[in-house]
Amino acid sequence: MKNYLKVLNNGTLTNSMKNTLIYAVVTVLLSNVVGLAVAMILNTKIHFKGLFRTCAYFPALFSAIVVGFIWSYVYMPGSGMIASLLSMFGMDGAAFNPLGNYKTALYAIAIVEAWKAFGTTMIIYLAGLQTVEKVFWKQDVSMDVQNGSCSARLNCH
Repeated sequence: MKNYLKVLNNGTLTNSMKNTLIYAVVTVLLSNVVGLAVAMILNTKIHFKGLFRTCAYFPALFSAIVVGFIWSYVYMPGSGMIASLLSMFGMDGAAFNPLGNYKTALYAIAIVEAWKAFGTTMIIYLAGLQTVEKVFWKQDVSMDVQNGSCSARLNCH
């Protein structure tokens, strides 16, 4: 019993649980919000729909090592992609180091995981959106040729 009290009073367990909760919430929210937004965009009638779906799903296919290499370049302090973009807009890109700051590292890693996971959530939402349109909604369109009027009505079954 003393060991359990020691662990609870130490603060390491509560800090780990807090970090895990933050990571899970940020990752799940970002991947679902971005996945749903992209699914709604790709559910419309656009050109090259298959190409866009494939490109959006690619991050889900990468291994953790490949994702690590890609994002190490993106987050690289001083010469990474984000630092270069900040420098192009006149900001201090050399000071940008999200993984080197303990206040931002957890969020930076959660963004990477959300980027990797949003393709899978997009596919799930896209399948759901296409099913909803075909199964649950019935469109009634009636035209009155003599009066020149047209009316449309959506019914939920």
